[in-house]
Amino acid sequence: MLSDLSDFDDDNNGEKAESDVVSAISQERRIIVANQLPVKAIRDTEIKKWCFDWDKDALVLQLKDGFAADVEVIYVGCLKAEIDPAEQEEVGQLLFDKFRCV
Repeated sequence: MLSDLSDFDDDNNGEKAESDVVSAISQERRIIVANQLPVKAIRDTEIKKWCFDWDKDALVLQLKDGFAADVEVIYVGCLKAEIDPAEQEEVGQLLFDKFRCV
């Protein structure tokens, strides 16, 4: 939630006024950084698009099993494929949305 300066109460030393605070459910998050992302990348030459799937053999993917089921896991690393610079933004967004990979 974005706030402007009018959302803050001068009597509370610049802190947000209690009545304006929105409670949010907090979710635990873990960020796993590795050299390689736990994702397989395959270029479909017929449709000229990248296809991705989890690499079930990736050790980094198995780390998630050590966390509770409700923990959000984000992976940071490199793909095992060279992506054309013109496609990188689209591929990056797809990897984040579908696999939580950066």
